[in-house]
Amino acid sequence: MENQLLSKLKSPTIILMDNATYHNVEIDKRPATAIPRHKIVEWLRKHEIYFIESDTRSQLLQIVKGVHHK
Repeated sequence: MENQLLSKLKSPTIILMDNATYHNVEIDKRPATAIPRHKIVEWLRKHEIYFIESDTRSQLLQIVKGVHHK
């Protein structure tokens, strides 16, 4: 936003953003509770988050829940 939009605007400018879902897209979302175990494992590996291979789906979701992800 800063590089592509703000740098091209002329002053004074007002930017109005609401909370519409199409304005609020989360990239690389955390796995939801309905997601299969292998997708949770994939996400944890991608983010280099430690888990034990034998962890249950429920345990993996608890790990995901505890991660402070941007």
